[in-house]
Amino acid sequence: MTAQDVAHRFDAKRTGNSWSAKCPSHDDNVASLSISQGEKGVVVYCHVCGKGATAEILSMVNLKMTDMFDTEAANVSKVGPIIADYRYIGLDGQPVLRVTRHTPKTFRQWRPDGGGGWIAGVEGVQKVLYHLPELKGCDAVFVVEGEKDVDELTGRSIPATCNVGGASVWSVNYVNQMKEVGIKRVIVIPDNDAAGRKHAQEVADTCLDAGLKVKVLTLPGLDDKGDVSDWFTQGNVKDDLYALVKATEEYKKPLKSYTETITIVERSLIGAVLLNNDSITSNSAEEFSDSLHRMIWQGLRDVYDRDGAVVVSSLVHYLNDRWFKNFPTTEPVTYLTLCMDSIGTAGTNDVTKSLANQVRTFWRAATAKRIGAELVASGLTADQAMAKLDELPGPMTGAIYDPADNWLSIREEWVTKKSLKTGFWQLDDMTQGFTPGEVVVIAGRTSQGKTAFAKSLQRRLSKNHVSTEYITLEETANSITRRHIAEGSGVATYKIKSGPPLLTPEDFVQCDEEVIKLQELGFTVTALDTISSLDEDTVLGCVANSEARVVFLDHIQKVNTRGESRAYGIERVVNRLHGIGIKQKKCIVIMWQFNREMDKEGRRPLMADMRDSGVAEIVPRQVWLLCWPTKLNLPAQEHDVIAYDAYEVHVAKNSDGGQGTIHLIFDPMCGAFSDAMPNMTQSVKDFTQSASEAF
Repeated sequence: MTAQDVAHRFDAKRTGNSWSAKCPSHDDNVASLSISQGEKGVVVYCHVCGKGATAEILSMVNLKMTDMFDTEAANVSKVGPIIADYRYIGLDGQPVLRVTRHTPKTFRQWRPDGGGGWIAGVEGVQKVLYHLPELKGCDAVFVVEGEKDVDELTGRSIPATCNVGGASVWSVNYVNQMKEVGIKRVIVIPDNDAAGRKHAQEVADTCLDAGLKVKVLTLPGLDDKGDVSDWFTQGNVKDDLYALVKATEEYKKPLKSYTETITIVERSLIGAVLLNNDSITSNSAEEFSDSLHRMIWQGLRDVYDRDGAVVVSSLVHYLNDRWFKNFPTTEPVTYLTLCMDSIGTAGTNDVTKSLANQVRTFWRAATAKRIGAELVASGLTADQAMAKLDELPGPMTGAIYDPADNWLSIREEWVTKKSLKTGFWQLDDMTQGFTPGEVVVIAGRTSQGKTAFAKSLQRRLSKNHVSTEYITLEETANSITRRHIAEGSGVATYKIKSGPPLLTPEDFVQCDEEVIKLQELGFTVTALDTISSLDEDTVLGCVANSEARVVFLDHIQKVNTRGESRAYGIERVVNRLHGIGIKQKKCIVIMWQFNREMDKEGRRPLMADMRDSGVAEIVPRQVWLLCWPTKLNLPAQEHDVIAYDAYEVHVAKNSDGGQGTIHLIFDPMCGAFSDAMPNMTQSVKDFTQSASEAF
């Protein structure tokens, strides 16, 4: 399998050349699982569970360790001969991918090489349904789990299809393909095992959501892991199949009993606390849905707050009169023992906290539903009510707090280098770079290097394998691309914009080579030619939809705010950006303009020189003020000693560190920045390493 195939199993999101996902082996809120393509196969690693847990994690998505080493063409020679060859064809009649079955039972996937041959692996292939062209004009289709079963059905003139890879890799894209060819009804036939039934439900749910009529057909008399081919082998025929379809009711999504689930979770949390009497969580009694549980939890909190032992005997003694008065038919010791049995012997702190968060989640959903109904009853629309719910305070949205979790997360950032260094060593020494979830403001004068500096930061972060996106509200993608090419190639920006004859053949070669390097960096630029509007909802939507870890927005003054005064509008937009950064764990870098008075005075900048400076002083964790001294109205004696290419970054706000001025070198011809002085610490390190290698 390829890294992309494995990532799909975990519903992972791509970040550069790797993928990240929430680990199914523990209560994961930070996407601790990383998936990447190694030299010898796919690398799956959870930064919390460790290397030893990889096999168990893979088993949760029906994978084995051996599946990780089937990516290279050389491995194809290690399997037996091909006994079946399945070709996936697109609607244009062109081959899309190929699946070969070998003996002993093993499958390999291939993609076209463009010359009539095949290359092992299907990374980057837009997958299609098996026998997709033959489905044109069909009103109904049978969906099964494998190509063998499809061929069994189509051989009996029964329209059928499947997805590549079997169970657990179905996607909505396949449903869209069925709708495109005119399918209106789907009959899903699951294999007779747990994975098959889960796959069938996923297919049925997505088809139903898309407006198709669905039936799930369970074939009688199948052995464990049996399929439709086995069913026909038993002597059944086409008419038997259609008779079963006719007798099967249309599929409806199974209803879940939330009341029963909440009761079990609440009971388990009480049992976990009784088993670990020093691990009571911060839930309030009001967060429990069951009145008996509310009384028990309040009793637990009261006993705990009085430094009493949180055990069955002390709790029963404390609740004695209230228990028998309100719940006379429930015997206290028996019920509390049942609570402890619900958690068994696994009442660890981690389990306790997980259960506590589930209780809070259920309570939060119920409360939101109640408040939403009240808001709609008061005259708000459903959308307005949802917007109000998003603004609810911390107690509605907070999870169980445990500083140990945050400490582990901080330590993980050290190990995995999740801090986002800028690449300018003095700036990184002072600020430690960017941090996921924070807003950083970079302010500058018009046409004095603000965009060039942001673009340079994007390049440096991308070279360090940090995914970035540059959203510009005042330039086109071509303009930003010219700037990037100029910086990397050293060819003047005006030459690239003008073209020949100013752009010489030698310049052209340098630019061409730089474009290839830019492609390898893999950063993203979203510009005026793709943004439909500059209103705040559109701009914030671009930021929220970005998959990058660092998003640059150039610049805030271009955003069209609604209604009230400009200052209030900017404040709202920045606060909304901050919320996006926190929820999505991405750093948002906002470019900011100085006011006109600053331009007139021509001095070094202050935070007060920023337009709408009050907003910038509150929300961002860092504020950097850019200054090109040669453009200032400095005294003659100072102006004469400052080099034309000298550039300054004033760290005016740094909530987690020091403030001061960083000196850089700026080449305005190509928009390139570099450190003004060498990193002596790095130089010593490099010298030491070279000396050790020499001896």
